[in-house]
Amino acid sequence: MSSPALTMSGMLPTSIVGGTTGWTVKVGKLVDNPAQVVCFYDTGGQNPNPAWLLDTVMVQVITRAGPNSYNDGWNQARKIRDFFLGFESADVGGDRWVSVICQGDTGFIGYDDKERPTFSTNFRIIIEPATDSITKREPL
Repeated sequence: MSSPALTMSGMLPTSIVGGTTGWTVKVGKLVDNPAQVVCFYDTGGQNPNPAWLLDTVMVQVITRAGPNSYNDGWNQARKIRDFFLGFESADVGGDRWVSVICQGDTGFIGYDDKERPTFSTNFRIIIEPATDSITKREPL
């Protein structure tokens, strides 16, 4: 299993990040430059099931826009939310991603010291991990 944050960051199409959009994707560290950045973090989740291979993890997505570009940041966070929300069950990186839902909705965090607005969207993901020789849990 790969980090869910890393996996999610690679799922976004170039129509939302990368390419000519002007938005950069990062995982685990919100860098100072460029200004327009989307950063994915693994933020824990619910307790893993001790008997069954079933995990409920959380991924936080921080979206930061250019200076004084509140609406641009909000719209970018909304695009990311809409892309993942309602994700249909699928095999992703050897695991079964059962569902992706928002934990609350996108919220404004505030402006950084360079007047760049920052937003947070939190996703709860239900994953049936692939089995391996280490786990003591049973697949569903």
